Amino acid sequence: MIAKSRERAKTNSMPPPILYKYLGESGAKAFLAKPQLRYTKYIDLDDILDTMPGFTPQTDEQARISARERVVQNPLESVSIEHQLIIFEELGKVPPSALEEIWRDVLKEHSGEDSYFPYVCSLSAEPSSLAMWSLYAHRHAGIVFGISSRCDRLIADKGRELQKMIYSPNRLHTPFNNPKFEDVAPVLWTKGLDWEHQQEWRILAESDATDYLECGEVKEVIFGYRYDPSTTGDKAEHMKREVFKQTKFFDAFPSPTEYKMAVRPIAPS
Repeated sequence: MIAKSRERAKTNSMPPPILYKYLGESGAKAFLAKPQLRYTKYIDLDDILDTMPGFTPQTDEQARISARERVVQNPLESVSIEHQLIIFEELGKVPPSALEEIWRDVLKEHSGEDSYFPYVCSLSAEPSSLAMWSLYAHRHAGIVFGISSRCDRLIADKGRELQKMIYSPNRLHTPFNNPKFEDVAPVLWTKGLDWEHQQEWRILAESDATDYLECGEVKEVIFGYRYDPSTTGDKAEHMKREVFKQTKFFDAFPSPTEYKMAVRPIAPS
């Protein structure tokens, strides 16, 4: 699926030099001990509509046309053409809400099949978002780290895709009885306008294998305004780790003039 989506995807705009990941206290503690990127199965993402197409409402005539197209383009070997036309036409008449419930049950049933689903590592072009510091960095008690968007070892060399998210008021949909790849593939990089503040870029992968980051790959680490060394570890001790030898460290603090977090560099001790 990842390879096919890459073939059909429109040309991406250039990513910013650094992409960021927000982590809460437990994630920050694990990352600062051993820097890593983790991947989430797409059906486990926060947004219930993320990477899930809707199904197009169809009139009886539209259902009949879609059924004919489906049978001509992708006929079933063990069922007669006549019966296929009947089956797919009736499927096209089922209400989209009922079809979605059925489809979600199917996905849940197959959720343990690793090859069935793509995996996602969500990153952001914006390290100063109040909303994301609050929601994803444990109310400013965690960290934000930044990696190079041109880290081929983690992306291109592993056959992965770095994709900029598109935000739309309209949900992508396709006829259930004749789904079209060009309708379905973009759901991997399309979300609703409610999420636009994330400025998300995502790495699309085919497994949940953890990537352990090497020296020079972590470009920045920003400690949250409410970072607590007693629970997440002493900043100076983390900064001494060999893997962070080329990393820049910052403290986040509320901007005095904008509704965002600002940063100040931390001098090495």
